[in-house]
Amino acid sequence: SKEDLLLFKIGVLCNNSSFENKNDINEVIGDPTEAALLISAAKAGLNYGEINNQWKREKEIPFDSIKKMMSTINLDPKTNKYHIFSKGAPESILKRCERIYVNGRVRILTKRDRENILNINDEFSKQSLRVLGFAYKETKNLKNLNDVDEKLTFVGLQGMIDAPRKEVKNSIEICKKAGIKVVMITGDNRLTAQAIAKKIGLGTKAVEGSYLDNLNEKQLRKLVEEIDIYARVDPSHKVKILSALQKNGHIVAMTGDGVNDAPAIKQADVGIAMGIKGTDVAKKASDLVLLDDDFSTIVASVREGRTIFNNIRKFVNYLFTSNFAEVFVVFIASLFGYLPITAVQLLWINLLTDGGPALALGVDPSPPEIMNQKPKIKEGILNKRLLYLTGGIGIQMTILLLIVFFIGLGESLIVAQTMLFTGFVLFEFVRIAVIRKQEKLGFFTNKWLVVAILISLLLQFSVVYTPLNKFFGTVPLGIYNLSVIFLGMIIGWATSVFITKLIMKI
Repeated sequence: SKEDLLLFKIGVLCNNSSFENKNDINEVIGDPTEAALLISAAKAGLNYGEINNQWKREKEIPFDSIKKMMSTINLDPKTNKYHIFSKGAPESILKRCERIYVNGRVRILTKRDRENILNINDEFSKQSLRVLGFAYKETKNLKNLNDVDEKLTFVGLQGMIDAPRKEVKNSIEICKKAGIKVVMITGDNRLTAQAIAKKIGLGTKAVEGSYLDNLNEKQLRKLVEEIDIYARVDPSHKVKILSALQKNGHIVAMTGDGVNDAPAIKQADVGIAMGIKGTDVAKKASDLVLLDDDFSTIVASVREGRTIFNNIRKFVNYLFTSNFAEVFVVFIASLFGYLPITAVQLLWINLLTDGGPALALGVDPSPPEIMNQKPKIKEGILNKRLLYLTGGIGIQMTILLLIVFFIGLGESLIVAQTMLFTGFVLFEFVRIAVIRKQEKLGFFTNKWLVVAILISLLLQFSVVYTPLNKFFGTVPLGIYNLSVIFLGMIIGWATSVFITKLIMKI
């Protein structure tokens, strides 16, 4: 019908997108929603290139987040009259329409017409369709553009589906388990947003942006804790929502792609811009740019960030516990008048056998439960549990190593020193094993850690059982001496696991 063709033609002319052929593949240049309008016009038999060439654009009134519409002014090649073509949110377009185009004729837009159009819009929206309204009017000149998008003639609606990616639902579920609340803030219709939210497993409690204008700060701060979807919002609403969440103590990451998103992205604790369809303004205002525009990439980044933080904490846990034992073993043995370990031996432990495994812990994989833990915003690396673990297991290592040393004294001081020297290295590896058991990580999940431990063992036994022992003041250890050390390791493993379980309950 004529109105169908006019509807599609408006979609082509009130549009800034295009297609570029690259290697026999048409790539969208511009907004995907506008590109969908070009595709629908092509399916109706219209050539968007020819239409744009014929209907010369004289002026564009860009999309206004307040009006929720955009317009272009084009010259009719046949009549030399100017046509204003508008598209936008159906309810916003309808507010500016006085007439309706039906069956090739224009008549007054009645109250019943408005109700029917809004009902159809709601039906489309419930099917998770993004709906746009289209209108036009003729004008003889462009001298007065103050009311250019008023007194329009309504033409029709187009609905398109912006289907969420399959992986989004799983990513939302991961976020919930990780204590991350995901909120949808959109310019779309509330019913459309709710329908999409239902598909991806997001909550469906929704309000429209205009509702926020009537709330004071206290009411808004209470509301943002309950709402999952904000529909028909403008840039000021996004900033209000963001500010309220931050005042409630949340760390907020905001995503966006348009110029209107820039203020909220800039104010967020972590601003995230879309790399593919994002504007330069949004990218410059952001802290991160998603190269694939994929929500699951954000979730993967959170996992990676938590893993890095966790590995730093493991690194500190391992070194603090080991060094705690080293300091107190030397201190207590010195009180009895003995030098339990020489300076060169201590330097060897700290530079070589400590360093490699500690660094390898920094590239440990993510523990299976890393995304099931609730975030503790104000907690640093040295939390209460880590301090208790350092003290508790450090004291246990100190006691066991002193026992090993004094047993070795039954033979000679140099044997005792060698046993303690070797014991320090082997007990530290027990500590690593307990840490990884606590996080349910298999021994071979980190190949660099395996290599580091093997190299450390090779180096350690080389300074005990080769001529290098002359430089380190050590002697070869017999089966009895090694048995004492290995028995201490077994006891250390069992007591460390027990202490860890107790402290993790705190």
